[in-house]
This record gives sequence, C-alpha cells and structure tokens, in this order.
Amino acid sequence: MATDFIIYKIIIPLMTLGIVVFIHELGHFLVAKKRGIIVEIFSIGFGPKLFSFKRKDTEYRIACIPFGGYVKFLGDEIESLDEGKPPISGGFFASSPASRIYTAFAGPAVNLLFGLLLYCIVFMVGRPAAPAELSTEIGYIQPDSPAFLAGLKPGDQI
Repeated sequence: MATDFIIYKIIIPLMTLGIVVFIHELGHFLVAKKRGIIVEIFSIGFGPKLFSFKRKDTEYRIACIPFGGYVKFLGDEIESLDEGKPPISGGFFASSPASRIYTAFAGPAVNLLFGLLLYCIVFMVGRPAAPAELSTEIGYIQPDSPAFLAGLKPGDQI
C-alpha cells in the first residue's frame, strides 16, 4: 500500500506538474521565437542540469529539481537597462512592447487552451464504465419502494 501512496500522491502529481510547466514554458518559447526574440535557455526543472543539448541559439535542458522550469531570453536582465546600456539586438528588451506583452501572456494563455483541449477530449472520450454499471442485475432494492412492492429482489435480472 505504501507503493500506491508514493505513486498516486507523489509521482503522478509531479509528472502532472511537469507537463503543465512544460506546456506553459512552451507557450512563452514559441511566441518569443515567432516574435524574433532569441531564447538562450529552455529548461524543465531548476538546479543543476541533468541533460542538455544546443540547437542554434537555444540550449534545451532538463534539470534535477522538477518543480518548475523557465525560459531565458537574450538580454532580459533589467540591470543592464539601469546602467544605461542599449538593449541587446534580438534580446527581450530590444523587442517591441507588444512582443514583450505577447510573450509574457503566452504561457498562461497556452495553459488555458491546453486545459480546454483536455476538457474537450475527456468529454468526448468519456470514461470506461465499471462492469457493475453495465450489468442488468438488480443490486439493491429500497424497502417499501414500488420495485420492492412489485416483488423485485436483489439478484433479479432485468
């Protein structure tokens, strides 16, 4: 029974959190790429990286602490703006305000759309019925009910 607890109370929620974080960060990532913002790091998890590879300007990584993730944009350090330096070309602050807004709202928007999609899929597919729900055998009769008064008994087939 302890194994069931670990699976249902720890492992499955962590996997679900990982999927939600991945979808959220993917929203930021895709909109940033579409708007011309260079993404330096796309990470699922925090802390030391377990696995990574680089393609073009982006390092894709999986880190050891699975409670989140992040997307690091080129030139997104606000401290560099305080020092009076011009924004880095292709960086987050060099993009238009509309691009920054779209990129920031893309994560939550994609989460909402993903939730709606999952709801629609579950609604269309439904759930498997238990054998007891498909049976035509009477399981219980309320005393003094019309069925009881008609002579039906538990175990009768309809």
